[in-house]
Amino acid sequence: MSSKNYFKFSIILLFLAILTNEYSTVLAQESGKLKLVTPNDYGQWESLRSYQLSNNGNWARYQVNTQDGDQTTFLNNTKTGKTVEYKNTANSVFSENSLWFAYSKVLTGNEAKAQEKKKDSRRLPAKINVINLITNDT
Repeated sequence: MSSKNYFKFSIILLFLAILTNEYSTVLAQESGKLKLVTPNDYGQWESLRSYQLSNNGNWARYQVNTQDGDQTTFLNNTKTGKTVEYKNTANSVFSENSLWFAYSKVLTGNEAKAQEKKKDSRRLPAKINVINLITNDT
């Protein structure tokens, strides 16, 4: 990744971090009191995973995982600011020429846990979606 693209991506991540922090502060101020966190709340916690800026710098993608095992990929157009959310997806990548975006469909966290409990260890073939970033065709 070129230093220019790395800088753009760093700015986007910084903006997302600031926006998330400001939103949390507003919610905390509106509620007026702190809420105790219970084990039932743990599944709502999220972590940022796997992020990438396209080679031309026009697109950024990142994945958010919940503690329950749900995975969501976000695709952001850095020129327009529009972000698209793809639920139950992982392993996303951009093509070298930044014209295509691909991702794998995955099970929800609960479905994956249920499959692990089954005695049948066969894995289903992955469904891969490819999107043209210019025309939005799949």
